[in-house]
Amino acid sequence: MCAKGGKVMKVVSWLLAIVCITFLGCAAGSTKPPSVDVTGTWAGEWAGTGAVGSGQLTMILQQSGASVTGNAAFTGGRHQLVAR
Repeated sequence: MCAKGGKVMKVVSWLLAIVCITFLGCAAGSTKPPSVDVTGTWAGEWAGTGAVGSGQLTMILQQSGASVTGNAAFTGGRHQLVAR
């Protein structure tokens, strides 16, 4: 039983190493600024399943480089939600 457990741990260790290397490769990528600017007011509709309902979505966004901040409001459905 220990031999099988050792093989499992070896496989898990290799998978963990591959995942770490992959994430390091992604993190070390280019930091060029985004090619789009999403600043402005965005509006649309959303629809849930079952008794959730549907409604309107409005987002007011400000972008500075790669950083985006803003507010979002979801109306309709069973509950109102405003996120800041």
